[in-house]
Amino acid sequence: MLEYIRDLIKKAFTDIGLTVGDDWIIFKSDVADVACIAAFKLSRELRRSPVEIAEELCSKLKPPDIFSRVEAVRGYLNFYYNYEKLSDIL
Repeated sequence: MLEYIRDLIKKAFTDIGLTVGDDWIIFKSDVADVACIAAFKLSRELRRSPVEIAEELCSKLKPPDIFSRVEAVRGYLNFYYNYEKLSDIL
């Protein structure tokens, strides 16, 4: 199931022209259901702050249906499950 969710998130990034590594997606987050560190990984290459990058990515990403929302928080992209949709696929 986690691999399926990871693939959905990776596809959302691919849809906006970015490739993310498996290790960029964190399932053990204290803040969100799933967190992504893409902005931190891209900040050195883009020479921009992770906070700025995360906000831009958040505005462009269309989260998969199993997520109710995605938020940019201090450089992280936090994904929150839509538990109704998630239960439909379980």
